[in-house]
Amino acid sequence: MEKITDRESLLKRLSIDASLTLQGAGWGASAEASYMSSTNFNSYYLYMLLSASVENPEEQIRDEAFTQDAINLINTQDWDSFNKVFGKEYIRSFVRGGTYYALFEFQTTDEKRKQEISASLNINYGIADFKGKFQSTFERSVQKTTFNIKSFRAGGSGTPISISIDTMLEEAVNFPQTVKNSPVPIRATTQEYITLNPPKPLGNFAMQIVNRERNLKQAGVGFNDLATYIKDIQFIIENLASIDDFKSLDPSQIDAKKDEFNFEINRAKKEMDAIVNSASLCYSDINQCQAYISNFIQKSLPNLNSEMKTLKELEEKVSALENKLNYQGQDAIQVLVQQNSDRVKDLQSIRDEFRNSIQNIAGKITQIQGGSVGGEVEGGFNDTDGDRQFKRWVTFPTPFNRNPTVVLSMRNLDVAKDRNLRADFYVSVVNPSGFEVTFITWGNTRLYLLGVNWVAFT
Repeated sequence: MEKITDRESLLKRLSIDASLTLQGAGWGASAEASYMSSTNFNSYYLYMLLSASVENPEEQIRDEAFTQDAINLINTQDWDSFNKVFGKEYIRSFVRGGTYYALFEFQTTDEKRKQEISASLNINYGIADFKGKFQSTFERSVQKTTFNIKSFRAGGSGTPISISIDTMLEEAVNFPQTVKNSPVPIRATTQEYITLNPPKPLGNFAMQIVNRERNLKQAGVGFNDLATYIKDIQFIIENLASIDDFKSLDPSQIDAKKDEFNFEINRAKKEMDAIVNSASLCYSDINQCQAYISNFIQKSLPNLNSEMKTLKELEEKVSALENKLNYQGQDAIQVLVQQNSDRVKDLQSIRDEFRNSIQNIAGKITQIQGGSVGGEVEGGFNDTDGDRQFKRWVTFPTPFNRNPTVVLSMRNLDVAKDRNLRADFYVSVVNPSGFEVTFITWGNTRLYLLGVNWVAFT
């Protein structure tokens, strides 16, 4: 198992040429390239790749030569037409077997935590002790760190899927038997066709082939660089409120910042489309190949130097603190009641003074009104995920002579029993005639009712 630092290192580990990740460009991509394209790789999380391979003895092709159809194609048309049909190289030998990959995404932005996980898992395992040794090391190393796993098999089933750690361990352990039943070519030695005494001289075409390969590879590198850039921006958008640079922004500023980043994503996608179109033209007509020169300037993205906790970790921490506070609070009350009854009387006296103060304040209030708002929700609160909100306007029965103070409190709440509770509300607009309440939720929460009581006074 090894650390993957960027998309380029993952490409190399999967033995993928950068040009093959240009999807839709008109030429075939390997299963490994498809796997690469399906990964949500960004620059902020830690990624590690577990791989296992099974190889059979090498098989060689002997007495290789051009077929008559190939000779006719070269003589009647040209080398470019031949290359489009047969490619630039042929296979001299190959090895059958299979390769298993599992890409781990550890959702932490803390550099120290990344180093700890990487150091503990970056080792080789034997097949005999793999399951027990890896599982114990893994569970010890990634406690309280959210992770995802996506696996792929060349040999057996080659469909990339997201899996659990238990499923991954079973797949890896059983992989040799899977490959034994259905091995595939996993490695090949190739040689250029021009070494086979071609029936027609290549002329300048040999240099054109070299230029086309170089241009397509440069385009592929640019394409993958933009793909990572988009994944980084999507990561920023999803975690905007948790990033230090944006914590001070109000909801309207957060929305404006998201719009700014989404505009940047669309700009990058247009550049990627331009790369694919240019590469497609280069592949279809070798005379139209041009070097990829990018004029695209990437926006500077936040550098996360501190730990940005996941929602799961935050919820666990809040729950632990609540339990601790409840326990300590109950214990403190018992001590007060049992050991210091005079202190309890003092508290009662403070309560009475507080009530009197409230009554004095109420006597100074010139206008006061109240009511309730909300109830049944809108805006996808009960059937979608992600950030959602809806607004309700309240008109005062009697207009105030100036902007009043509005205080909100929870009235009713109905949440799906199998989802976490996430809800908030606040006064977003207020004037003498009325006010607006904004209700929000996020994550995978499902709300069916959300209502508040309100009091407005001057």
